[in-house]
Amino acid sequence: MPEPHEILAGLDAIATGWWPLAVFWHACFGVAAFALFAGWRPSERLAGTLAAMPLLSVAIIAWLASNPFNGLIFTTLAVVLSGLAWSASGGGSVSCGRAP
Repeated sequence: MPEPHEILAGLDAIATGWWPLAVFWHACFGVAAFALFAGWRPSERLAGTLAAMPLLSVAIIAWLASNPFNGLIFTTLAVVLSGLAWSASGGGSVSCGRAP
């Protein structure tokens, strides 16, 4: 088992080395928030798939950085969320608590 300072050093290297990807995902979240406030309502499948994409990118980076714990956790989260999204009814849209 690695020492805590080794784990933190590895996570720091990931955070500083992959900052352009973090900026990209934050911009995507901003665009999605704007679209939701503007009235866009994605289907449940699309919403779940889009929500799983950042988790999958974290998983890929974790595996590339030889971080199997985070790789396994985030891969599992991405697969489970994608599976839930694809098992949802395809026609429904996410309502965010508003009346139709």
